[in-house]
Amino acid sequence: MEYQKNSHCKFLIALHHILVVKYRKRLLDGTLGVVIKNALLELSQRSGFSIEQMEVDQDHIHILMTISPRYSVSQHVRRIKQHTTKTVWQTNDS
Repeated sequence: MEYQKNSHCKFLIALHHILVVKYRKRLLDGTLGVVIKNALLELSQRSGFSIEQMEVDQDHIHILMTISPRYSVSQHVRRIKQHTTKTVWQTNDS
């Protein structure tokens, strides 16, 4: 990871998020984990963050990501949770 530059600042903000499935249900060990991983990679390409590393376990996801100071951490987490929830609902409806 290297420092990023804007016109007025130089920064490196790296975050380690652990997103846990409700009640720690083992839902992510099948194809759903792969679907969510692909959805997060697609979201990072069109949003203001980049995913450095990501690992899906049976009941949680580890995400190491770098963000810019333009948006807060809570805004990034909210967007990730919204997108993954929408993806899971669309997958279950199909």
